[in-house]
Formats: sequence, C-alpha cells, structure tokens
Amino acid sequence: MKQNNGFLEQTAVPTAPGWLAIGEAGFLQQSRIVSVAPANTAPLRRLLKATPPELVVVLTGGQRRKTAVFLDSGHLILTALSLAEWQALLNR
Repeated sequence: MKQNNGFLEQTAVPTAPGWLAIGEAGFLQQSRIVSVAPANTAPLRRLLKATPPELVVVLTGGQRRKTAVFLDSGHLILTALSLAEWQALLNR
C-alpha cells in the first residue's frame, strides 16, 4: 500500500507462482491446500472448537469469516473470501 494525501491506496500485489493472495490478510501456498469449506456450518464450528488454537490461523483482516481452508499440515485457515472467490483464485 502507498499513501496518497493521507489516505492509503491499495496497490496490486504481485505473487510468486504457487502462492495465493488472500486479500490484504496474507498469502497461502496453493500446493498445501487440501480443501475449502464454508465456515458457517455446524460441523465446521464443532471442528473449530476441537482444533488446538495453535493450528488455527485467522486471515480475515477483521472481516466476517466465510470459509475455512484445510492445509496438509493440519492447520485450519479462516478467511473472509467466499467459495466463489476461492474457485476463481484456484482456477487461475
């Protein structure tokens, strides 16, 4: 981001091949993703409660969580991206 007259302007963030930009919250390595699921389902909420806190990473950037991403390392990533946005990201 760069500053323009006191306001922050979002600039395009180039990513390395194999990495996905998750909004302004962070990046994920595409090859590590096992699955993506909606975060508002009862089974996922139960799984989130049962998952050790050190394996949960919140990449929502302060927005409401919409999806959960499961990585091959056992980590559970919470994101503010919708399933449609994930589909577009993964099909690039």
